[in-house]
Amino acid sequence: MHAYGCSVGAKFQITLPKAVRAALHIEKKGEMVGFMVQGERVILAKARIEPEETFTQEEWDKLLRLAQEQPEKSFKSGKEFLQDFRKFAHSRKHL
Repeated sequence: MHAYGCSVGAKFQITLPKAVRAALHIEKKGEMVGFMVQGERVILAKARIEPEETFTQEEWDKLLRLAQEQPEKSFKSGKEFLQDFRKFAHSRKHL
């Protein structure tokens, strides 16, 4: 086990040390991490985003076909994409 430190900057932000990023396989800006608080200790782990609902095989097939088409729009961030995707998924419930 190795211990690493970093200072807390503006808005209480930290920069993960390179060795920590490597251990968590964090390679680019925008990737998500999660925190689990246990008393005065915090566990940091790379977070995976999983859909809130499951899709039928037919819906997955359609999503795969759509993914291979030329995009109609682009997103500036993962957050923006997820907001749009949730609207899309919600609209599928009503069909």
